[in-house]
Amino acid sequence: MNNYTINHLFEFWKYIGLQGDFFTNECDYKYSYPCNMSWPSKVFSIDSKGLDFEQLSYL
Repeated sequence: MNNYTINHLFEFWKYIGLQGDFFTNECDYKYSYPCNMSWPSKVFSIDSKGLDFEQLSYL
């Protein structure tokens, strides 16, 4: 997958999360997490340099 496709997909997940009011933008990553645990529950735009992967595993 090329960067254009990946960025487009991330923007789509962000848009869906914003429209449904379940988007969160953290310092090192973004995620969408609907309260009924339906699609799309995604973690994306990860900055692996500053991220605590153990903390991320609890999302």
